[in-house]
Amino acid sequence: MADLQSSEQRTTIRNVHLAHRDTALASKLWDVDCQDGRVLSIQSSGLEQISTSGEVINGEGGVLLPSSLKEALDVTGKAKKTFPERVDNLYARADRVIQESVEAGVTAMRAFVEVDTTVQFACLDVGLRLKKEWENGIQSVSRILGANERAAFAQERLFESADASNAGANYTLLQESLTRPGVSVVGSAPWVETSEAHALENISRIFALARKHNLHVDFHLDYNLDPALEPMIWRVADEMYSMGWTKANNASKVVTLGHATRLALLNKDELRRLRTYMQELPLHIVGLPPSDIYMMGRSSEGGGPSLGDRTLDAPRLWREHQIQVALDANNIENGFTPHGSLDPLSLISWTVGLYQAGREDDWRMLLASVTTAAKEAVGMAELEGDNIDGLVPRKGSKADFVILPQTARWQSAVLSPSYDRKVVFQGRLVAHRKAVRWIAKSKGL
Repeated sequence: MADLQSSEQRTTIRNVHLAHRDTALASKLWDVDCQDGRVLSIQSSGLEQISTSGEVINGEGGVLLPSSLKEALDVTGKAKKTFPERVDNLYARADRVIQESVEAGVTAMRAFVEVDTTVQFACLDVGLRLKKEWENGIQSVSRILGANERAAFAQERLFESADASNAGANYTLLQESLTRPGVSVVGSAPWVETSEAHALENISRIFALARKHNLHVDFHLDYNLDPALEPMIWRVADEMYSMGWTKANNASKVVTLGHATRLALLNKDELRRLRTYMQELPLHIVGLPPSDIYMMGRSSEGGGPSLGDRTLDAPRLWREHQIQVALDANNIENGFTPHGSLDPLSLISWTVGLYQAGREDDWRMLLASVTTAAKEAVGMAELEGDNIDGLVPRKGSKADFVILPQTARWQSAVLSPSYDRKVVFQGRLVAHRKAVRWIAKSKGL
């Protein structure tokens, strides 16, 4: 870590509430002094003023939280065929996703750029271009997305037919994409393969590529609600153990599983097994409720799943089994998720009703699921706070925050987050979103 005392870059964030569990501490206003992208000190507002040789950010009495992480996956299906000919449109759309995410409080992103015979390298080229531009100061903001990962992702199947003995052209393109500078993650969707054998081979091949190129791994798998299907997460864990990809061996890369709706059907013994794996392996799960609820809502002859069973119940899994699940909305206006916003806080506000999460411990878990836990799930985190959920900063924490000026209580950040946001990255104000309010008052109103 850089010397906190040495840098001239200094910022003081004044008049903010912190997400303390203790009501008395949570009700106080605090000043957070940042230097060299880290928290230098925290003290009560109104005490002897911290030296203000640098920038001062007025928190306006709002709550200060860790900034968020965003996953983004581009559109699929028929629209993909137009990507190579409509690169400018693809670029503009992806740039808008990044900009709106930053305005909502996102300072880190894992973007899935699909590589297959339909799009070739069109998505990858645009993704790497955006990564470079945003990291190098596009729109006069220096390195807004400090951990802006690009995942070369095989959304389509690697094996072209059910009887194919060798992987096809999609796999060849994926291999080639990993030689591009800037790719830090390799992933696939094993569930799209036409047979279980090919799905398992898909997993093995992705692990082999990750080991060869020293990459993180991201699978979208177990995307079903069929109790007759064996969860593929067991194969993932077996592969990790066989490769020595464990916490005990100080593995530097993480394996992330998206969707994983099948895990909602695990019994208690299976959940204990899963918890053990997640304790021993750098293995993480990201639930994607908007996609899951939409895609898993198809009725079967037996009537289909209940609403709550279509996605992982993150608060209950933590409360009853100590299994941590990060949350996100990964698709934007496409066939998997045609609805919803890019705002992680709006997502968890919606999930309060979905999960019937009526307790403060559940709300803290939900808040962590889109901030500290989300970063941990993709290998971007460090211990950022003074408690288990990391929601309260401490000296030495990364100075990456989102401030909600119209929201004084951390509970309200979950239940009814304000639109107004101030986003701090590496101790600098990088975005300010503010609503313009106007109403015509007349005798009729």
